[in-house]
Amino acid sequence: MKIHTHRVLKVFALFLFFCFVASFISIPDVNAQITAQQRLMAKRAAKVDALRNLLETVYGVRIDSSTTVRDFVTQSDVIRAKLDAVIQGAREIDYIEQPDGTAEVTVEVTLGRVEDVVGRRIYYDRETFRATGYGAPSGSPAGPSSPPPMMGGDIVRAKGNGVEPNDPSMGNAERSLMAKRAAKLDALRNLLEQVYGVRVTSDTTVRNFVTQSDDMRARVNAFIQGARVVSERALGDGSYEVEVEIEIEPLRRMLITR
Repeated sequence: MKIHTHRVLKVFALFLFFCFVASFISIPDVNAQITAQQRLMAKRAAKVDALRNLLETVYGVRIDSSTTVRDFVTQSDVIRAKLDAVIQGAREIDYIEQPDGTAEVTVEVTLGRVEDVVGRRIYYDRETFRATGYGAPSGSPAGPSSPPPMMGGDIVRAKGNGVEPNDPSMGNAERSLMAKRAAKLDALRNLLEQVYGVRVTSDTTVRNFVTQSDDMRARVNAFIQGARVVSERALGDGSYEVEVEIEIEPLRRMLITR
């Protein structure tokens, strides 16, 4: 009986020791495990989701629903939401990164007359609409967030980001140049989305109140001339940020002559 009591006390003492040690061990920061590429991908997904939400508010969304009830019991309930529209002049005004890596992007647009999905013309009289979207990093769950694109009276500006390729055969200089090139193209894409607009297509399927699939596509296909790089810098997470700008008046003249 004494031996049994001694063992119990020994186990209890070890338990208290491990609890004491665990109290001084810090839990790894989940955010530190997120790579720069995952962060940028999550931010892009959030922006596309925000544009989709903005379009659903302004233009409307087509809902296709089918419910089957047998003997007063719902057997199946399927909802499909489809969207296919173009939005122009939408601006990113806020970006928040949550502790779990989730990105939150808010966009807004000021509208005059628009035509919705059924051909109706709607006059918004310079009303401003705002919507927020969300995106999650791929895989497991760093750099400061970049400020929203700036639009002045005669100049439109946008920023883009790029990360170095994970290719051991490349030298440091080559990887740096590749990251800068990616950041410049991302900036030009963001500039085009403001100036020319971006087409967003969305297809969501909900079955029995559970989202089965949610697919979004954002596409811009346009020619841009006269854009110039105004700044480029390396961020703390290993990515690069490039800012580009374009003058509006020469762009207007170019569009009129086409």
